Amino acid sequence: MTIRFLYIIVSTLLFLGGCQSAQTQTPSPSDNSRLNTVSPSKNNKAGYLQRSYDTWEKEEWEPVTEQSTSKHASDKIETATTADKNASWGLQKYVDKWGHYIEEKQKEPSTPSQIEKLNAMPGIGKSR
Repeated sequence: MTIRFLYIIVSTLLFLGGCQSAQTQTPSPSDNSRLNTVSPSKNNKAGYLQRSYDTWEKEEWEPVTEQSTSKHASDKIETATTADKNASWGLQKYVDKWGHYIEEKQKEPSTPSQIEKLNAMPGIGKSR
């Protein structure tokens, strides 16, 4: 019984000690000079999601919300990036801005869906 217990303790200590030494000896990919010589990391551009968000913000969000004013305050709504760093930027300003954006988007005519297009076709769609 004690030999088994001693065997379990020794093997566990050797296993854990080996894992720890392996972790300290392996450099991270950014610190590995051999990897950097073969494949240097030159991709410092933002990813797809960040680029699509930035495009949406510049093309859709900012033009619609620049003219909006807050319903709860008389001043123009400012984004967090353009707001004064010392001024408090509350959630209500963002909610008002989002409400104005949704109202403007609902005013725009929507493009017909594929189902509507198929239903409008003679012989394929529903007869009126």
